[in-house]
Amino acid sequence: PLRSLEQLLPLLQFFALQILEFLATWQRLRPLPRPLQRQRQVQALLAATSLAVVLGAMMFQLGYFAPLSARVRGLFVKHRTGNPLVDSVAEHQATSPRAYWQFFHHICVLAPLGFLVTLFQISEAKSFLLLYGAITYYFSAKMNRLILLL
Repeated sequence: PLRSLEQLLPLLQFFALQILEFLATWQRLRPLPRPLQRQRQVQALLAATSLAVVLGAMMFQLGYFAPLSARVRGLFVKHRTGNPLVDSVAEHQATSPRAYWQFFHHICVLAPLGFLVTLFQISEAKSFLLLYGAITYYFSAKMNRLILLL
């Protein structure tokens, strides 16, 4: 699993959350003003990110990581994946606009309006909704089975 690029990013996100939780625990034991706390978080995450980038670049040069699977490549590459088994499965084909209308019906009309409404008075929760909606729409348009994410 540590060689799989598909599983590596969630692992790095897990480590980032561990760093943030460690800093939150430290904040409860030794309180700091909010700006200094935020500065400490940014510094810790920047240090961890730079270390991860350096180590990742070294390991990538050594050929440590396995290539992406055919299914994941199919999400980003316009042409066929090269794997006949993956290409032949109907779930791996692009989603048609008719499928969106069949599954979501009036939500197809209301979703863009809701997208615009969430742009006003942006907050963390609203930015999560916007990001989640945009990312899931992109990937569900690429692969039919991912329409379930919406």
